[in-house]
Amino acid sequence: MDARALRPSLTALMLALTAVTGLIEAVSLLALGPVFTAIQTGNVLFLAFGAAHQGNLPSLPAAVSLVAFALGAVCGARMESAAEGRGWRWMCLGLYAETALILAASAGGWRVTPRFGDPGAPHLVEAALLSMAMGIRNVTSMRVNVPGVPTTLATRSMTGLLAGSALGRDSAFGYGSGAWARRGLAVLAMFAGGLTGALLVRAGWSVGEVLLPAAVVVAGVTVVHRTPVAAAAHPVARRALPSGRSRPSGHSLRKRCNFPPSPVVATLVSWTTLPAPPTGTPPSPPGSRRGTRAPWRRSTGAGGPWCTPSPGVPWATTARPRT
Repeated sequence: MDARALRPSLTALMLALTAVTGLIEAVSLLALGPVFTAIQTGNVLFLAFGAAHQGNLPSLPAAVSLVAFALGAVCGARMESAAEGRGWRWMCLGLYAETALILAASAGGWRVTPRFGDPGAPHLVEAALLSMAMGIRNVTSMRVNVPGVPTTLATRSMTGLLAGSALGRDSAFGYGSGAWARRGLAVLAMFAGGLTGALLVRAGWSVGEVLLPAAVVVAGVTVVHRTPVAAAAHPVARRALPSGRSRPSGHSLRKRCNFPPSPVVATLVSWTTLPAPPTGTPPSPPGSRRGTRAPWRRSTGAGGPWCTPSPGVPWATTARPRT
């Protein structure tokens, strides 16, 4: 079973992160640069214009943002791939890092006033922190891969929306499948975030004050993603155990599966369904602990280590890696 079925909609969470991107880009363009932090296409063009000495645009903010974004993308990729290999929640880990960087930018920019066209050293530091956060975000969103919601740009969402609509009528873009609604919401989320950021900058808020709501939203997305609120309502999770059998404790499963010490992991593993043994099978094979559970063995695969039943054992719990 796909573990995502036990969690709140990833589409809704990605839409919230898309709105955060719009707000951060409003701050970076209107108060720190002009410079982009998530949409690096603009920074590449700014560098090209600066190399041609045309347009009177500063090249230093774009170069700083590109370097910081590359650093964030590399660190995010290594961090999330290593976490996935250990069976940890790699998406939550990426969101934790993003939240920490945005909070650091908010704290450092609390007294930084918006400046367009002539950024100083504090503005460059703010842009670097936000670019690192957006580098990690791009890795996270590409690994999650919610169709039509890339979270850091609206071009692909608009292309899919128009090509898959009644105007484009292209089945390759999901024409007739209702995917247009998700893509349209992604474009609207980006617009809403950008509008909110621009209005706050216009109202005279400092850079740190505008970034604080962005950090709160990302932290909220992380909490919602970690909370298994849908697990208790899932039909498989509600299925009763066979008579005389009890669910293994989260501590024992975590120890056997080499999971990190997380109460959420223990909760999810403890709710894993144990199918009933075939008729005529003894309650437990010889060698099992306390006569209530089957032997275990560790196995490794592309998704990392998890617990699988030993050969010949009719039933056992299987805990699979999660995002």
